Amino acid sequence: MHMDDIMIIGDDKKGTDSLNKYLQKYFQTKNLESLKHFLGIVVTGSKKGILLSQKKYVLDFFSEAARMQEY
Repeated sequence: MHMDDIMIIGDDKKGTDSLNKYLQKYFQTKNLESLKHFLGIVVTGSKKGILLSQKKYVLDFFSEAARMQEY
């Protein structure tokens, strides 16, 4: 089986670590620790929570749309 991306998050570090160890028994995994990008989404964390942003995607989308109108 091949899986590209999975994100495990939670406020219970023991629980997420336990899940990671369980998955490593059955799959080859990499723990990237601090998440910055996921599936084209920029992830920013703070004490108040997590901010997910697709600003770059939206800007690229409108830029491409503008180029297409030139033709």
